[in-house]
Amino acid sequence: MKVNHETRFVGIDLGKRSYVIRLIDEKGKITGWTGKTDPESRKELYSRLKATDTIAIEAGNMAFIMTEEFEKLTGNKIYNLCTRKLFDIYLTDKKTDKEDALKLAKFIKNHDEEDMPIVLPPTEDQKRQRKIISEYSSLQKERVNKINRLHAVFEHCGLTDVKKNDLKYSKRRSEKIKLLTGYERTEADRLVEVIELLEKQSDELKVLMEKEVEKSKPAQIAKSVYGVGTVVGLSYVAVVGPVERYQNAAHVGSYLGFTPKVDCSSTIIKYGHISKHGNGYLRSLLVQSVWVIIRSKESNALKDKYEYMVRNGKSKKKAVVAIARKLGELIYTLIKNNDTYEPRRFTPPDSQISGLALEALKASEVA
Repeated sequence: MKVNHETRFVGIDLGKRSYVIRLIDEKGKITGWTGKTDPESRKELYSRLKATDTIAIEAGNMAFIMTEEFEKLTGNKIYNLCTRKLFDIYLTDKKTDKEDALKLAKFIKNHDEEDMPIVLPPTEDQKRQRKIISEYSSLQKERVNKINRLHAVFEHCGLTDVKKNDLKYSKRRSEKIKLLTGYERTEADRLVEVIELLEKQSDELKVLMEKEVEKSKPAQIAKSVYGVGTVVGLSYVAVVGPVERYQNAAHVGSYLGFTPKVDCSSTIIKYGHISKHGNGYLRSLLVQSVWVIIRSKESNALKDKYEYMVRNGKSKKKAVVAIARKLGELIYTLIKNNDTYEPRRFTPPDSQISGLALEALKASEVA
């Protein structure tokens, strides 16, 4: 990295409530200190850093908060790095907070910006949207947990014909609760009270999400794709962010964690499972959307491609994941082109080949 003679290189390793700093000064001397991440301690940290410092920090929520605070104070730039991609940190026998901080400092000293795995901080809109999505996701998980507990109450009573699906919806749930008596009925009533509260709060968040979608053109474009609803559309925009950040659709597929791990040695190339990098909740939502698409009666390109893959020996689960990646890339392309989704049919590669062969045959006959 090209820097002036006053530049110091600072690596910050963050914990839940503390940080570790390693600093390489102008003469190459390594120093450092530790501290807390509470507001007052962060102010003290900023006072010890200089506007000429080049700083690297492991990307995360606290890192984004500190980046915003420090840049407002000094105008200096902090590099939020994806440490998963820094192999000299993860592939090491000696891994401590001090070592990680020092490796971050050395990394920004020895690399140009274009070679860094930089994670851009979320925009203000993204922050707000992510908070809503995060709370909604948490409520949904808690609701599922309580429904599972309610189902267990029926099983303990020997009512094994009651299914979980019978307890997901209010009307059917009320009918099944009448089968219980005694303490089990009291316990079930308490669980139902919690479930109904969670559902009420989830509905309130859905209204909030719909308002967010109304304010976001990219989210509206995402919703134009069949199978993509309010939750999926807003989650996509909140996680992926401005499409200008990505080089192409394949870059988005990789960011979402849908690309396979590759083991390449000499002439041997092996493809493993998907990397599962990025936001797992959005990835699961895209997979759920694909199930909606392939189970629908209406035909479209994604459903056609899924059926083509299954016919040609691909397992259903792998095909669904592959189509989920295509769905994520499709939404990116639509947002980038500021265009809404128009249903199309999928043309299998073998039919394309046969079509070309037929045209060639006709041309030869004319000749």
